[in-house]
Amino acid sequence: MRKISQTFVSASIDTATFATFPSHFFTNIFIIEDKIFPFWSFSLSREDWLDCELFETKSSSNSYKQLRGDDKMVFTSKKDLWMGSVIWILIAAFMWGLYHSTFVQINLLEIIVMTVMIYLLGTVWFNTRYKIENNTIYISYGLIKKTIAIQDIKSIRQTTNPFVAPSLSVHRIEINYGLYKTIQISPKDIPAFMVELQKQNPHIHLNN
Repeated sequence: MRKISQTFVSASIDTATFATFPSHFFTNIFIIEDKIFPFWSFSLSREDWLDCELFETKSSSNSYKQLRGDDKMVFTSKKDLWMGSVIWILIAAFMWGLYHSTFVQINLLEIIVMTVMIYLLGTVWFNTRYKIENNTIYISYGLIKKTIAIQDIKSIRQTTNPFVAPSLSVHRIEINYGLYKTIQISPKDIPAFMVELQKQNPHIHLNN
């Protein structure tokens, strides 16, 4: 079962009423104490959604309800404005170079280099995320991939650090795992991420 993106709950209907609707009438529903909370659209079947499991996460800024299946969760990276500005200025510069090398003064090597750099920066911006599945954290940072077994995690602490890491924000968590290994990541919802890790490994120590 694939994870369904987070959303917010509206008015509820009972299961009898829900059964009268066509199979593809909903994109998002929640089943809470035998009440169904739908969002109206035309997408997945009722059977797909009824297989999903409801859980709730809360943070200092908001609380929301989210659907998941097979213990799979995906957290996108928090994105700082200044870091986004740097990345997009570089992309714009390489795009200008690509234009110049293609239409003004043709240079095959520069075309290849500019195209590769635009692609790499784009994947970093759009594909930095952290997936929790099968008791493992799967870290994606552009084309860079890394896995961490949740059972190997010793401690977690929140930190503010501008140095290079698989992160698009200086507001991060530092994960200590294995034998003196550390990594810093920046899930958008840090409290929910930490709660999920502790749920799968209660021995993780949280440092302030």
